[in-house]
Amino acid sequence: MNEKLYKISEAAKITDTSRQTLIFYDKKGILSPEFIDDNSYRFYSDYQIKLIETINILKNFGFSLNDIKEYLNNRNEDDLITLLTEAELRMSNRIKEIKAQLKVISSKKKQLRDISNAEPGKIYIEKRDVIKVIVGETLPVNQTGDDHMIFGTKFENLLRNNGMPLINRNVIVDKSYLNDKYDNQVSRFCSEFIGKTNLDTEIVQEGLYAIMYHFGSHQTSQNTYHELIKYIEKSEYVIDGDSYERVIINFLFEEDTDKYVSEIAIKIKKS
Repeated sequence: MNEKLYKISEAAKITDTSRQTLIFYDKKGILSPEFIDDNSYRFYSDYQIKLIETINILKNFGFSLNDIKEYLNNRNEDDLITLLTEAELRMSNRIKEIKAQLKVISSKKKQLRDISNAEPGKIYIEKRDVIKVIVGETLPVNQTGDDHMIFGTKFENLLRNNGMPLINRNVIVDKSYLNDKYDNQVSRFCSEFIGKTNLDTEIVQEGLYAIMYHFGSHQTSQNTYHELIKYIEKSEYVIDGDSYERVIINFLFEEDTDKYVSEIAIKIKKS
């Protein structure tokens, strides 16, 4: 009995694979049709249907087409165990990344809920735990608005290229800038993270912080900084470290810059 052959459209439908993909497999030498007739129609056998389904499974496991081609040309138990072990490792790492991303999202949701209770102009004194952040390059002392744009974009690209979620682009301002001449200087752009990373990191120190919410674009945040610095200077506290500015509402959530919100926290201690 002659073996049944399937037109390329039939093979594509059976395996839930596009016709273009099957033609691509043929061009790359991964899987060729069983038979091509005089009219250039492609036909596939039952065996090749199973091969297409095998390719789809391996692709879903994250294997490259080159790896799949090499495996199909020399299938054996040892190579399959190696491939599956690699897939297992990739998936485990991906699960860790997803868990870290979920924690970042959960933290962001809490910040958004908290901001609904924030009072403009009110200053809070609060003890805080350590915060781990990924940091970008340090900006020059004589910085401009263009530097903010260039360094900020480089930092966003750094995170994106390393598969890190960027919900906020936060800011660290060195203690040396925190005086009555403060003029929107940025020391480093940063982003909170949970887990492990090979990128440069920094610790936002635990301790006591004077906190004030800024409502509006970053370009006007120096006014809030001045209010907060003035309060600290007139109180029983002194500045004891850097400022950590956590962006809560920005372009990701709101088009109107007047509705942007950030939380400015300056490390302090009793004088």
